[in-house]
This record gives sequence, structure tokens and C-alpha cells, in this order.
Amino acid sequence: MKIMNYAPRVLKQKLINKIPKSKGTNQIGDRAKLLAHDLVSNNIRYDEALVRAIALYLRREHHLKGDEGLYKVVEYIQLFLKETKSFSSLSLIDSVDNNQSRLIVESSQKMMNPSKQSVASKATNKPKPIDNNINTQKNLHKNLTILSSRGINSKSNFGFYLSRKLFDEYNSSLTVVCTNYSGNSSNILKSLLEKNKNNSVKLSLIIYDSLSIEGIEELSFISKSYDVDIKVFDKQCSLQSVVSRITSTLTGFVSLNDFNLDISVEECLGIATYNSVLLPSDIYTQGINEVIEQNFNSGIIVPTYLLKNYDSENKVFSSHILLLKLLDVKGINVRMYQSTIAESIDLTPKDALEYLIALKAISSFDTSELIQKKYYSLCRVLNKIEPNQLLELSMNLNTPYIDFSDIYPERAKEVDTLVIAYNFTPFMDPSAIVVAKRIQEEKWFSDVVANDMSELRTKSEDLSFIGKPYINSVIDIHSKASFAHQPHYQDYIDGALDVLDLGKYERVYSRSFFISAHFLGFEVKNLNADIYWIAEFSDPGVFDVEKKERYSWYRDLSIRDRHVSLVYEKYPELKQYALERNDNVYFWAELLPYCFADEIIFTCENQRRTMLDNLEIKELISIVSKKSTIKPQPTLPESFYQFKNVTAGVDPESIDIAYFGSFYVNRNFNDIFEAIKNLEQSNKDKLKLHIYTNQIIEVAEAAVKYEVVDNIIVNNYLDYLDFLNVLNKFDYLFLMDTKTEGTFEVNPYLPSKLSDYLGADAEIWAHCEKGSTLSNHERITYKSCLNDPLSINNILKELTSK
Repeated sequence: MKIMNYAPRVLKQKLINKIPKSKGTNQIGDRAKLLAHDLVSNNIRYDEALVRAIALYLRREHHLKGDEGLYKVVEYIQLFLKETKSFSSLSLIDSVDNNQSRLIVESSQKMMNPSKQSVASKATNKPKPIDNNINTQKNLHKNLTILSSRGINSKSNFGFYLSRKLFDEYNSSLTVVCTNYSGNSSNILKSLLEKNKNNSVKLSLIIYDSLSIEGIEELSFISKSYDVDIKVFDKQCSLQSVVSRITSTLTGFVSLNDFNLDISVEECLGIATYNSVLLPSDIYTQGINEVIEQNFNSGIIVPTYLLKNYDSENKVFSSHILLLKLLDVKGINVRMYQSTIAESIDLTPKDALEYLIALKAISSFDTSELIQKKYYSLCRVLNKIEPNQLLELSMNLNTPYIDFSDIYPERAKEVDTLVIAYNFTPFMDPSAIVVAKRIQEEKWFSDVVANDMSELRTKSEDLSFIGKPYINSVIDIHSKASFAHQPHYQDYIDGALDVLDLGKYERVYSRSFFISAHFLGFEVKNLNADIYWIAEFSDPGVFDVEKKERYSWYRDLSIRDRHVSLVYEKYPELKQYALERNDNVYFWAELLPYCFADEIIFTCENQRRTMLDNLEIKELISIVSKKSTIKPQPTLPESFYQFKNVTAGVDPESIDIAYFGSFYVNRNFNDIFEAIKNLEQSNKDKLKLHIYTNQIIEVAEAAVKYEVVDNIIVNNYLDYLDFLNVLNKFDYLFLMDTKTEGTFEVNPYLPSKLSDYLGADAEIWAHCEKGSTLSNHERITYKSCLNDPLSINNILKELTSK
């Protein structure tokens, strides 16, 4: 990062070369003061020259390295330039590209206390604007940057800030204030009105000029011809008296002698907000005050409520520090100004959250003391609402990265649960999502310890919304991601134990898959016997869906031997099973929770029955059964289904059925396609089956084979919250049981998508295995049976005959 080019290049290099090497930091102030005299000019006061001199000096001394160096600027100025009374502090506001950085001096004068205004400030009625070429802002999120705007000299009339509430009180319309009315002005006005003739009710004109009788008659004719309201104010009227009569949302200012009124009222109203100012695309300026002062007649469009609090005498807006955002809309630059907030401002929660979002987007957010101060003042505003209200606001503004622990620091004392989720949101994985849903459902105030899954999974930041009101912190361990490789997950366990303070938790919750979660849960329980350990199993662990044993061995048998020793210590009777001969980590990922967890959660009764029936250690069956509970996967609140707005491509005249998941035509989908093919043509024409899957080619081939191309719409998988939203677009939601007949005595699986379907409005059609948990579920409207094509035919006939 380099110092801004405060002086011309040649002069700057000359000055840098003049700086002698320091013999200690105690000389920096004196030498900088000497250098400052060379910088003083007609445009640069001594106090500002001192700031620049320090920056140049530190560059020569190589002190200025990154943002830390800029803090040294602050420190040195505070130490050595105390005699400069005009300014009390200097803060880094932002950094821009590799060639520039910007220092902004924050005035010690308070807007509501002008008596403390400095002598230097009084001597110059208008402070020199700080250089801020908008085109150079490259490091900031979507061209966000901070601009400086001094406070005004009025004591009480302008203690005013941005307000959506005031903005909404005005009529949704645009008033254009026109100056310099001349001979060709009528044609310019007609062109404007012609362009907006379909929105004439939303447009009104004010002619702010001294007109002849002919000019007034001409305007009267235009007013009648275009049915538009036109008011004329003589130049002797003050600007504020003109603005006081305006009731429209927006007010624009143009000079009719040099400005072409190519303005679309509808576009302006569509893009304007309570905290935005619309500017012609060729205007570049330094601060909001200079924007208003220099460009009143150049096409600026400002929210009217802001104009009514504009100090026309001093030409200063009452907001302090403002943010700017650039958008291009057909030749108009929309530059969004947002206040950085003082402690005393009465903000709505939405306003405060929007400001906070803007601050976090600034590149120097983590390093600027001023920005951090503003940030935490906003956090205190948001602290006044309930966390679930803040969650709703965050979702409306799509800001999953908002840190609730900053906003509710007092809740850190309420954290009583450690959630162990090897894979956690925002990584996209069913196991990660279910853990977040469990936190949301149980309302556990939690710290989550997770692993960095970047090698195996991608992220969807929206997933961070799930459970957010109850999550104090997410502790990421950076071990190599692995499904069951013991050395890798051991790194995760060791890393977690190094950073966790286990004494603060009353409860620890772990869930598999991934099995490493239960190994860490065991270690936590072993280190703190008083903690209540809840271990949840999503599915049988030792066996896969074909009842084949999963196997991965302990690379470090000393860890296995320690597990054996602790199990024997608690249950000596288990020595007969020679557990020391079993080195399968999947076996131990079940056995340790069975032996040491205080509560075991199974997804359904069939799962519990299957896992315990296949447990060779019969002494544990009754123990596990007594401390186990049945909890299906949680269903999220309605707000999560409404968060996104996804197009599903449904036809109101069709019967739309949706399926989400893997597609294998030989695994029961052949019966579905065959049944659709055999429908009567009139019913077949009404039916659409939407399949969301990664096997798109397989779906297409099957549709051709079964002659149902016109009935099948195939799509890629959706992100999870997109998936939730699209569920409500369909008439019926289809899901299918896992086929286990001939493998397990009872079907131990319950499709995870059922919990998501249950939160939607659509009816559910389940294709079930007889005796499965899905087949006995009370909230499923339609049930067909695997290997029973007739049951499919009957349901399709019923659905298409409605």
C-alpha cells in the first residue's frame, strides 16, 4: 500500500529526498513539522500539511506497511501534533488500490455543539474537500467508499439523518425544479413530458426563475396540453421556500439552458431509495455537500425529505459521513449515500442493518478504529430487537455473514451447548444442514466446532441463516477432510480439544455422518464427566444400504487400545467380546456412544431396531434402548421456504409433480414412467413430472424409451434454500423409499427430504416399501408401493381425474 499522491510527482520526490534519516522516533514530530512548511500553500493549511508530512516521512522510513503502518500515522500525529487544535484525531477510513490509500481527518467539532468549533475552521467558512477520485475505488465491494461531510453551524434545526420512514411519507412522484428558462426551454420541457406522458401523474415541474408574461402563458399551455402540474417561483423566493412546497418523493434540479432533460420518471422512482442521490453520469465530486452545492442545476435528483433539511445558507447537509454506491442505469449514475451513524440517532432496525452491511463491505473494516466504533454502535441499535427478528431482517436483505455474537454479546454467557459437526454450514451437505436444523429446532445456545470441508464440499453462504439466532460462534478446525481416515480425523479432534473450553458447556451434541463427530464427543465426555452427551445417528453406521460392512482401520492402534481400556473399565463384562481384536473405526463410532453417551437419538423406530438387532454385544441392547429417543429430522420454519423466489416453470393448467434426488430407471422409476405412458391421452396431456437430479442424461434416455418426453421436465439439483422455495410451486411432491427387502428385516431408512416436504404446502406422494416408516407416516396423502405398478396407476388416475 502506498501513500496518496499529495503533491505533484516531482515536488513529492524532492520532499522525500529532503527528509533526513531519523535517530529515534522522538525526532519524527520535529522533522515532520519542518517538512510541513514546504507543503504549505494557498490551498493547503498548516494543520493539513502536518498530516501529509507525517505520511511522507513514514513512507521514507518504511514504517508504512499495510494498514498497521497507517495506525502508526494516527499514533504519531496524536503524539506530536497536539498543538494543532483544528483536529483531534486522524483515522484510516479505507484503502483503495495498490497505488493509493486515503487518510481522512475527523473533525473534533460536534454538529450540535458549534461553540467548540476550531479557530482554523472558523477562519475558512468552507473546508477544502478531501481528494477522492471515484474512478480509483477498486478494492471496495461494488464501488463502496466513504465520503466526508462536515457538520453544520446550526444549533438545533438540522440534527437530522437518513430516514426511510420520512421518505415513505411522500407521494411516489418526481418534481423537477428548472432554472434559466429561455426561448428554447418550452421545447425541452415538451420533450421531457412527451417521454413521460404515460407517467404524467408522477411528474410535476417547478420553474424557478423570473418569467415574462409570454413565458407564463407558454407554460400554462404546456400544463393543459400534458395535464401536468407546473408551478412558477420568482427568483426572489428562497430555495427553501420552494422546496417546502414540494410533496413528491424526489426532487430534481436542472438548468434549461444547458441540460437535456432525458429523464425517465419511472426509472428514477424505481431505483431511488431513501438514502440515494441520483446524479448525471458525468459528475465526479468529493462529498455530499459539494455535490449539492456544485450540481444543483446539473441534473441531480435528491429525496425531498433530505432537501427540506438542507441548510441553504451554509450549503451543508446535516449528515456526517456518507457511503457511496455506483450503479449505471441508462446514463444515470445512482450514488447511494448512507450515514455512518452517531450513538444518539434513532434508527429503525432495518436502517441500522443496512448501514452495518455497508460498513462490513469496506476493505479496511477490520483495521479502522473509526469504522469499528461505528459498527459496534450499530450493533447496539440492533441489540434492541429479538434475534429471530434480526434473522428475518437479515434474510430479507440476504446478509448471512452478519455476526450475531457482535450484536448480542451478552448471550455468550447463555451458551450451554457444544455442537460437534465435522461438516457444518455453509458447506452444502445433508449432514451439515441437519445439524443446523437441529440447533434451530432445539433452540440450543451453541458453539459449533466444525472442520474445513473445502476439499470435499462447496459452500452456499445462505445456509448460514439456519440456526443463526442460537449460534454464538463456529470454530473451524483446519485438518484434512476425510470420511473415515483415522489420522485425519484425529487431527480434527486434537485441534478442537486444543481450543475448546469444556468447562463452559452443560451439553455436547454430536451427529454422524461424519463419524469423527462421535469420537470427539467421546473425548469431551471423557474429559468432563458432568457434561451431558447427546449422540445422534442419521442411519446405520456399520452397514451400508446393501448391508455390507463399512470398514476403515485404526492407523494408530494405541488410540484403539485406549478406547478398549475405557470401555472395559466401565463395562468389565464386555471383555468376553475381545474388543481389542476389532480395529474398525465404524464399529467404534457406534460402540463409544452406546457406552458413554447420556442420550442416543435415532431417526425412526426401524433404524433403532435394526442397529440394535445387529449389535453383537447383547448386554448393551437394553442400556441403549432405555437412553435412546426417536427424533425425525427437523422441519424449518416457513420463513426459510419464502426466503428465495425460484421459478419452477409450472403451467397452471397442468398437474405438476416434483421429484428431487438420484435417478435410476431400473430402481422403480421404470414403473413410474410406464404408468405415465399408459395413461389415457387426455389425462397424460395434463401431467408434468419435474425431476431435479444430476443424472440428466439418464432421465432423457428413459423419457425417450418410455415415450413420455412431453411429460418429463428435467433440471439440475438446486441449492438447499432454492429447493425449499420451489416446493410450494408444485401440486404434488414425490419421494421414494430406499429398497431394502431381502437385506434388512425392516427398512431402517427414512428419506431426509420428507422433513423438508412437510414444511411445504404441496401434498406428498410417497412410493413406499411395505412396513417402512414412510409407509406408516400420517401426513403423506398418497402412498404407492414398490414393486406394485397397479398402485402407481391408481394414484396417477386419481391425480389426473381431479
